[in-house]
Amino acid sequence: MDARIKKSIKVLETVIKDLDFENPKQFSDSLGFERPERIYKILRGKSAISKNLAEIINKKYPQFGIDWLLTGEGSMKKSGKAESLEEPGVAYGEEVTLSSLKRDLNQISVGFTKNFEVLSEGVFQTLHRQEKIIDFIENINAEEISKATKALSKYLQEHK
Repeated sequence: MDARIKKSIKVLETVIKDLDFENPKQFSDSLGFERPERIYKILRGKSAISKNLAEIINKKYPQFGIDWLLTGEGSMKKSGKAESLEEPGVAYGEEVTLSSLKRDLNQISVGFTKNFEVLSEGVFQTLHRQEKIIDFIENINAEEISKATKALSKYLQEHK
């Protein structure tokens, strides 16, 4: 396997782990890709990170330098962190940067959007089912049910 491809695999695995994604598909989704094949192709050693992909990752996650994404050499993260965003009297476990805050807020926003879509679909399906039940109840004909029940009883007794 080509050395550049090996480095690309290691770089991508490091980025995914550093950003706390559970799997490559989540990372792919965060970049706005409709399908994760582009990421999996690199992780399977079929290709290296392209300049275009490095630019996409850097645009979304500017803490990762393009040169490091392409070569795996040098400093993984860009230097020059943003000023810490601590509130008076609150000690954070790690330094909070503007880019990490934006990333976290974006992930929260995506999560809320997905949850809202799922809940909306569930509510819609429930209302639709309730509407069907109401239509069924409104169209019940007691006489027809009685006749059908008697016919069924008679049939069952005749075919024991």
